[in-house]
Amino acid sequence: MSATQNGPQVSGPGSVSGGGNGNEDNGSNKIRKFEAVIILLVGLFAGIAARTMDHASIFEAIATGGAPMSLVKVDGAGSGVWNDVPVHADDQVGEGVSAELAAILRNAADGRPVKILPSVCGGCGGRVFFVLVDDVEGGAERVCVGCDGRAFIADSEEFWEDADPGEAGCPCGSEEFETAVAFSLSGDGSVRWVTVGLRCQKDGAVGVYADWKIDYRPTDHLLTLV
Repeated sequence: MSATQNGPQVSGPGSVSGGGNGNEDNGSNKIRKFEAVIILLVGLFAGIAARTMDHASIFEAIATGGAPMSLVKVDGAGSGVWNDVPVHADDQVGEGVSAELAAILRNAADGRPVKILPSVCGGCGGRVFFVLVDDVEGGAERVCVGCDGRAFIADSEEFWEDADPGEAGCPCGSEEFETAVAFSLSGDGSVRWVTVGLRCQKDGAVGVYADWKIDYRPTDHLLTLV
């Protein structure tokens, strides 16, 4: 076995041979100073990370695949950027909403905080739907591709008889969509706007297909009608 395989060979001012105690002390001092700098830097980055996580924890978002979305703080209290889209620190995205769909819904909002929730079939747990929308007056109904279960979105059922719905379709020809709803919230947490976004299951195209204003209170029940 060669000498170099037994251990590293050190040379230079910091190296010693035999009883060079002065150089050893000098090297030790340098090491201690270096360790102190490292400790200070670690503490600094830990503090920054803690502050960042305080803001990011408000944005309770999970993208497709279970990876948490990140919220990067920018100039101005209560604002930020996520996937190149301006977001409010109080925005929330429900588990399973794809990043592309969440981004377009956030971008379509009116600047208020939003809660973006995925449509999930109450019968079979499916997340792919045919969707009927009235893109003039607002309102939407979804039909599960898996079990044909039907459900209205938000308060659509209340005015559906007067609506003029049509089947949502992607330019590629597909009519099967991931569906999510953005609820724009006022300062007291009441829903002010409902926005329906769809993501085509064939080519991944996303779009806003219907939105309408909510002018009454209370509105907490709307958050369960997705």
